[in-house]
Amino acid sequence: MLKINADKRGKLVSINDILQDIPFNVKRMMHISDVPDGDTRGYHAHKQNKQLLMCFAGRVEVKTIAKDDSGDLVEQNHVLNEGDFLYTPEMTWGEQTYYNNAILNVLCSEKYNEEDYIRDYEEFKQN
Repeated sequence: MLKINADKRGKLVSINDILQDIPFNVKRMMHISDVPDGDTRGYHAHKQNKQLLMCFAGRVEVKTIAKDDSGDLVEQNHVLNEGDFLYTPEMTWGEQTYYNNAILNVLCSEKYNEEDYIRDYEEFKQN
């Protein structure tokens, strides 16, 4: 859980406490907001990029699909409310559905590289 300090002036969310536990060096950050309620983004995996998804407001429902040690696809559903975060390793298919004016910040292990993306689910299943 992210540390959220709230008072009459508003909210301050600190990520300092989790930075030391992130299993990668942060090379990029994304801020996602103003997504229409119920819309889904993502629909891709990364070959090398690892991510830490952090919900700063609202609710984000995250579907992840990754292969287990046997090579079988395992689907998991996660609900991120304000202050929650989720680590997704490389080769994890992700879909994020946004609710209640959600704000999601994503820390990435790699700089943007279009060649790192797998945007076709059938291709993802074959890797």
